[in-house]
Amino acid sequence: MARFLNFIGTAVIIIVIVLCLALVVPRAFGITCYTVLTGSMEPALPVGSVVFAKPTEPAQLKAGDIIVVTGHVGIIGEDGTVIDASSSRQKIMHRPLSSWWSSRFICGWRIF
Repeated sequence: MARFLNFIGTAVIIIVIVLCLALVVPRAFGITCYTVLTGSMEPALPVGSVVFAKPTEPAQLKAGDIIVVTGHVGIIGEDGTVIDASSSRQKIMHRPLSSWWSSRFICGWRIF
């Protein structure tokens, strides 16, 4: 019985260490852990998804990166466009990554 409890204790300690490392090590490389709280990124990122993201400058954005601007969010497309859900047109839009996006740029996120 003592051997079994020793094994369980060791297993719990290893699990705690691995979880701590999963949260601490990415920060050393500028990567932050986030939880998706709303359905705005579905179906690619369902509510409750945990993502690791790294801030990205506008000039370094590439396909699949998330772009955050004042009051809006989009995804960079393959051809350098921004894919977003237009609130005024009420449909999915593919727009050029223009000065409108650049002038309102807050941050870009590369999700791993």
